[in-house]
Amino acid sequence: MNPGRITLILLASLASGAFACGITATEDESDSGENNASAAAEDDAAIPESTEMPLESAVAPPESDEAVSESDEAVSESADALVIVSALGSSGQNDFDGDGRADMTVWRPSNGTWYVLTSSSNWSTSIVRQWGLSGDTPLADTDFDGDGQADMAVWRPSNGTWYVRTSSSTWNSTFSRQWGLSGDVPFASTDFDGDGRADMAVWRPSNGTWYVRTSSSTWNSAFSRQWGLSGDIPLASVDLDGDGRSEMTVWRPGNGTWYARTSASDWNSAFSRQWGLSGDIPLARK
Repeated sequence: MNPGRITLILLASLASGAFACGITATEDESDSGENNASAAAEDDAAIPESTEMPLESAVAPPESDEAVSESDEAVSESADALVIVSALGSSGQNDFDGDGRADMTVWRPSNGTWYVLTSSSNWSTSIVRQWGLSGDTPLADTDFDGDGQADMAVWRPSNGTWYVRTSSSTWNSTFSRQWGLSGDVPFASTDFDGDGRADMAVWRPSNGTWYVRTSSSTWNSAFSRQWGLSGDIPLASVDLDGDGRSEMTVWRPGNGTWYARTSASDWNSAFSRQWGLSGDIPLARK
């Protein structure tokens, strides 16, 4: 994550097809819980901010269960069918070749394969790696090894485990960490400790709590903060105070309010701004 402030952007689509910004009054909020705009309702006690998180025991599957083909023609595990990479159907913000430009990347659920057209080749050369299983959640724009290139990472809801292929090994070496439970929301490209590498973070809708494993501890140490309510939209990779670390931010559709715990305060101080209407889509991008 590069240091710098981001701008809160929210677009409202009108019936005419035009876009408008809704301007409303703004006000600062403390983290005392006394204001009715607090991210935690008065009758919803904050979860203890321990350094540990309840985990379900899980073991990463053998490498042979994950990787089957690294050629430009990917073979499906399930049906042994040939998938020819001729056109990629969507683009992302991933930079796998490290040239500072986005590559065109898709992940195919049917065979768990990543297909990448590299920007350094003018999108004419591809990288293909099988990584993940049907039902996994692919995570875009993650850099766990800090080399400036995107890793290939998936999060498995069934066991709450992160599986990572590192770009510094040309996506041949892997590691995994169990972090999260079924129903959690995993985040890509979050850097809470400011070391330039992605942390492993999930947000739990059932209790509005953020759980973070820090990359500076090799993803062995953790912390948590209760911030948000069920129904809120958690926003990843948001740096509102410009210190180079991620804030914990949610946007509440019911009242169009942004609630942020600042990293500069070690996520203890908070503020809010009302910006947007129900049905709007909050955007948080560096």
